[in-house]
Amino acid sequence: MKIEVEGEGYKYITDNSQEIDGEGAFFLTYHNRKYKKEAEKKGVEYFLGAEELIKKWGLEKIKVIGITGTNGKTTVSNLIAHALKNDFKVAVSGTEGVFLHHGEAVEKIAPRTHTTPEILTTLNNLKATKEAGGEFFIMEVSSHGIFQKRIEGLKFASKVFTNLSQDHLDFHRNMEEYARVKSSFFSDNSPKVINLDDRWIRYNRENLLTYSLEKVEADILAQNYNFKDGIESEIIYKDKIYSGKFQLRGEFNLSNILASLGAIIQTTNLKIEDILAKMADFRGVGGRMELVYEKEQGGVKMEVLIDYAHTPDAIENVLKSLKSGGKKIITVVGAGGNRDREKRPLMAQSALENSDYLFLTSDNPRWEEPEKILKDMEGGIKGRENYLVVENRVEAVEKAFRKSEEILKKGENVILTILGKGDEDYMEIKGEKNSYSDKEVIERVSKN
Repeated sequence: MKIEVEGEGYKYITDNSQEIDGEGAFFLTYHNRKYKKEAEKKGVEYFLGAEELIKKWGLEKIKVIGITGTNGKTTVSNLIAHALKNDFKVAVSGTEGVFLHHGEAVEKIAPRTHTTPEILTTLNNLKATKEAGGEFFIMEVSSHGIFQKRIEGLKFASKVFTNLSQDHLDFHRNMEEYARVKSSFFSDNSPKVINLDDRWIRYNRENLLTYSLEKVEADILAQNYNFKDGIESEIIYKDKIYSGKFQLRGEFNLSNILASLGAIIQTTNLKIEDILAKMADFRGVGGRMELVYEKEQGGVKMEVLIDYAHTPDAIENVLKSLKSGGKKIITVVGAGGNRDREKRPLMAQSALENSDYLFLTSDNPRWEEPEKILKDMEGGIKGRENYLVVENRVEAVEKAFRKSEEILKKGENVILTILGKGDEDYMEIKGEKNSYSDKEVIERVSKN
């Protein structure tokens, strides 16, 4: 990245050793420090590190909250912002870019990059947040970002852990290595919020808040909860019981609510009852359990949801959260190419075990052949019934929609859940991102 500056002894800052010259300052990171001597030979006189730039730009006063975990990062980040936006200006940094929230206003201040960008990019985003009057910077922290030290120099007001399940094993060798990388984020004495229901994570116990749906020893505990119409739950904190009713769906989202509550407790003086009230009307993030179509007929209902779930655990959590009142569950799911192959059969197995009927289809095959990916997925359910392999995703979604309509006509409630892509608007094939949207397919097929 190259940032133009004024009023300094240099004209720009960059972390790219190939574009540096004597007019620029070289931003040193864990990875590029080995090029310092090369930069000096090019006539570079100014070298900056993350902590130095944070001080120079006056970024210390912004409260940085980091969210990590396999699932839930985006929901937790946006739920925290939703609860804080009427009292503070809050920036959210994640897969879609950086957005500043204040009241009902939302302003995009940086474009989409990696889930966790390089540290110079993040510092530049923090600077933009400060200049816009932002007081909080909530960022998704990926395992790649932790391992590649893209967060070096940052001081976190709260570090939040959601959960750990199989994903990214194309990058991490196994679950133990994946867990080790995630756990390293929580090894210092920064304030942290930890999910006690997860068996993988390890952490420093200083400045610790824990939450749970199961373990009574947790600092924040949910009890007497139900998911019949959204989420209703009692929440215990410091021996006091609070009641909460939320529009989010599912057990996993109750866990996300507790995680968000913990981060807000650590970083503000807001009252618990006020925080829960502010969370109540949060409807979720686009592409995360998003209702894109519904139809009532003869006293029964058909609903179509899209969700980003693309791990065995996330698929199970989403589908289990929908199984109530005898509803039929139809599911469409695929697996991405050039990613963790081991999870593919487990994804299919998780989807079929929690559905009445399953359509396996394509999802960002990238450089792999879709037939190969689908064969891997089908390996987890070979010999089972109630599923169909339809390589073309448009055709799969259309067939699933028609099957759901047939169930509705028979007088049964049905939910069609289309998983994996959420609100993505492309299909990545052979290095190209082709226009595609599950939501648009549903909009079209529902009108025919």
